[in-house]
Amino acid sequence: KKSINSRHFYTAEKHIKQAIIIDNSRPEAYNILGTLREIDNDINEALKYYRAALSHDATYEPARNNLARREKLSAILEKYKKKSGKEQ
Repeated sequence: KKSINSRHFYTAEKHIKQAIIIDNSRPEAYNILGTLREIDNDINEALKYYRAALSHDATYEPARNNLARREKLSAILEKYKKKSGKEQ
């Protein structure tokens, strides 16, 4: 958490991956990795991590919220792209 708060995302990711090696059943770790991937604008990888979090705990709200938010945003962007393409 300290690395994330200090915006040392690479270090944070390294620590989280080490934590997963120790205990890979915690959805929190996967959710944080998803958030870090989102910060890097790697949306597909972020979605994979959010889904991984939910595979460990389908009731884990932060991952459910992040996944729903990203899927909704992706749908909106796709509609915008289609609309923009038709008008040009």
